[in-house]
Amino acid sequence: MDILQVYNNVEEIRFLPNSRDTFPNYSDFYSFLTQTMVKRNGRYNYPGLAMRCQNNTLVFFQYGGELVASAILLQTVRGKCYDEIGNEYAGHYCFDMSTMVIYTSPITREQIETIDHTFPGFSQCKRKMDIALKEDLLNIVKRNSYSVVSPNL
Repeated sequence: MDILQVYNNVEEIRFLPNSRDTFPNYSDFYSFLTQTMVKRNGRYNYPGLAMRCQNNTLVFFQYGGELVASAILLQTVRGKCYDEIGNEYAGHYCFDMSTMVIYTSPITREQIETIDHTFPGFSQCKRKMDIALKEDLLNIVKRNSYSVVSPNL
């Protein structure tokens, strides 16, 4: 099945910002998405407040003022957890790694503005996107090239 058909079944869309404090460069973030998250079976630890969203939300990973990847959120787990080296986090998200795609051409602010004229730009806000824009947003994804991350790495 085409990944975008799977994405079409979601009822909520969110943008999840990622900080340069955590990932100093895109290469570090790319490695996190394609290797660390695969090893963790889709687990993404978060340090502070969790996104308030339902399961089966389409989450776009934001880095450097662009959307660089996306996946479907299966569950949000609140409560202390730890990474491989013992760093403490407030909780974690569980993503379906079979739905993780990385954009060869990131989605830019200008592209989002073509479908949402009220878009204020990217920030560190865990933005909720109007679900009525889902088809238009998925059309942008189609126009940008992407690759599916294999959970069997």
